[in-house]
Amino acid sequence: TSLFIFREFNRNAGKSNEESDLWLAYCAFHLGDYKKAYEEYKTLRDGGSTHPEVLLGLACASFFLGMYKESSAAAEKGKKTRKR
Repeated sequence: TSLFIFREFNRNAGKSNEESDLWLAYCAFHLGDYKKAYEEYKTLRDGGSTHPEVLLGLACASFFLGMYKESSAAAEKGKKTRKR
């Protein structure tokens, strides 16, 4: 949780980048805050991120929020990796 708070602080201080945003989304997901994770991954996707973890994270967060169609669509759009 400390890392999550630190990353939020950095974002609010204007010291954010794609990597820190990915970590923020990851932390939110693993802390069980699926809505926050979904919003973070969606912002990254809509911002043009091509990182393979973005669509995978979006698919997982969507699934845990009960958004199964969106989860499936995000998973299908992602690159085929071991995690997919």
